[in-house]
Amino acid sequence: NMSDHYTIKDLLSKYGTKLYSVAEAIEGETPSSNFFEAIMAASAEFDNSTRRERCMGGMKAILNKGLWPWKSPLGYQGINAKKRGEKKTVPDYPHPTIFPIIQNGLKRYATGLYTQADLVKILDDKGLATQRGKKTRPQLINDILYKNLEFYAGKIHIKWEKKYINGQHIAMITEDEYEKLISVRDGK
Repeated sequence: NMSDHYTIKDLLSKYGTKLYSVAEAIEGETPSSNFFEAIMAASAEFDNSTRRERCMGGMKAILNKGLWPWKSPLGYQGINAKKRGEKKTVPDYPHPTIFPIIQNGLKRYATGLYTQADLVKILDDKGLATQRGKKTRPQLINDILYKNLEFYAGKIHIKWEKKYINGQHIAMITEDEYEKLISVRDGK
């Protein structure tokens, strides 16, 4: 953005460095080169803002359809539309082996009889480490219980609009289990 451009230019100037361009007419501190530099910085900022707006619009449209536009949470898999240059039009679907492992672990954790450390062991005992090819770590439990729990309950949180919508994907847990999981997770 323009502010960053001039901040960096000032910082470089303090070190005795001047900004030159081989492609544009930015040469020294003449009025015309300063004017052209300002136009170029403003044009770049406009271009970036326009791209961001289009990208956000596309993500909002996908989210409002109940689809998750990002990488599928653990336990789900997508159709990899992006890799094929396509737009996502169908929901993530349950991974045939990982989905039931996580589902079983969450149901057991929701009873309140297990700690998060126990959940690591439960998941690995059920085969999660084997399926993933690496041992389950506590950070993954954080992702499951704090980042993905809403998704597992069939909800999609559109954070910048501060709203939840029902996802098109198959929920891993019920609404009641979701509430219990939050209570147990938060120590209530």
